[in-house]
Amino acid sequence: MPLMKTGAILKLARENGFGVLATNVLNYETILCSIRAAEAERLPVIIMYYPGYESFIPAEAVALLTRYEAAKTWVPVGLHFDHSKSVEQAMWGLRTGYLSVMIDGSAHPLEDNMRDTATVVRAARAMDVEVEAELGFVGRGLNPDDVNNPNKFTVPGEAERFVRETGVDFLAISYGNAHGDYISTPMLDFARLSEIRERVNIPLVLHGSSHIPDEQVRESVRRGILKVNVATEYFQTFYKGLYGVMKREQPGDTYKSAVEEIRQGMIEFIQAKMRVLNPAGFSL
Repeated sequence: MPLMKTGAILKLARENGFGVLATNVLNYETILCSIRAAEAERLPVIIMYYPGYESFIPAEAVALLTRYEAAKTWVPVGLHFDHSKSVEQAMWGLRTGYLSVMIDGSAHPLEDNMRDTATVVRAARAMDVEVEAELGFVGRGLNPDDVNNPNKFTVPGEAERFVRETGVDFLAISYGNAHGDYISTPMLDFARLSEIRERVNIPLVLHGSSHIPDEQVRESVRRGILKVNVATEYFQTFYKGLYGVMKREQPGDTYKSAVEEIRQGMIEFIQAKMRVLNPAGFSL
């Protein structure tokens, strides 16, 4: 089926009590395995491109490959341009054919973040593209201050104002989550998440889900998170599969057999993540 807009996918998730997994990708395998897992679980998936991956694959190639694979499947597939650090970078995502783009001004003062987000929203509306923004700072999991300092977390009242004044479609929030590996087990601030959910009626997004305990991710979905991003654990699954193949050195092993084995591990990883986000067992 053709690509589905992110908002429509998240509306389906809200109505049926599950969260949607959004996978960062950097080659054909990461795209294909995400969609194969979605087919196996009978759930939608969102394919995301991070603009820092230009040295691995161009944004245009990810858009083309995702459209190609989406056209061959029956599950809803979204296409999202992740973590633009500037208005100009977000405009690149708009021009490249992504159905939703993220403008991440979370490292800037609130007023600057609001101004840049509103600018991207106006441009995106003219192209029928949806916009995600970030409020509160989702830093690095190896930096204790990023995950333990509530001054970096999203302020519920600011979230309400931000959404009202920018017109953004989805909001990534900070409540103890961070990108990459964590220096210690994260402890998400669920009271903060619930208050934001009460004040904000647009879909909320969890960045940095890798290595957050499953029950905390599941509770996040119960309390209103609709889109859950994963990258680090997904790429680590590829590496572990490759390492297992390379150290075995069996006669007859080839690139083809190695890729087939690695793919299977990646598909199973995505399936397991999707099950965590689907506590009611919904299926298409």
